[in-house]
Amino acid sequence: MGQLDRSLVDFERYSTTNTADNGIDLCVHHTEGNFKEMIEISEGDRSKFSNPLEDASQKILTRIDVKTHSGKITSPVMRKFVSDIPKSPKIKGHLLMGGKG
Repeated sequence: MGQLDRSLVDFERYSTTNTADNGIDLCVHHTEGNFKEMIEISEGDRSKFSNPLEDASQKILTRIDVKTHSGKITSPVMRKFVSDIPKSPKIKGHLLMGGKG
């Protein structure tokens, strides 16, 4: 785990497998405010993160599962992702990303 620019955001590779669909790709240690900004950026409502040193919101863990296939994320992939949420009770944020279309 390593901090970026003395910020409150740390990244960790949670899965030791090389299989894209077999585990968590990344775990982010960050704040609720940073998570909210990640969602806003993904929805096109924001273009940059605010200064993390000014963020006093609660620290959380977020699981990020990245799919690298060329098509859209399918319903079975989404259902599996959602069904895996209870397997990580300490993780508050869950993001599924990737695919094209």
